[in-house]
Amino acid sequence: MDTIVTHRYYRPASRITIFAYIFGVIAAILMLVWLLHYREGVDLDSYDPNKIFNVHPLLMFLGLVFLSGQGIHYRYI
Repeated sequence: MDTIVTHRYYRPASRITIFAYIFGVIAAILMLVWLLHYREGVDLDSYDPNKIFNVHPLLMFLGLVFLSGQGIHYRYI
């Protein structure tokens, strides 16, 4: 029977990649501070439409900017 040999090549993260991750985490934390302190909170089950809308920028950043950026980064490694 033929043996299938697979090779995995791992490259360490570059300094730019590490800086981008740190910047993304800091941006997410600052967005949470902004939404919780200055925009009066985040709540999906509320009678206040502003609190419901505050979920939108948080999910847009985390989902579309931060996570898709990671997917694009790993696609080209």
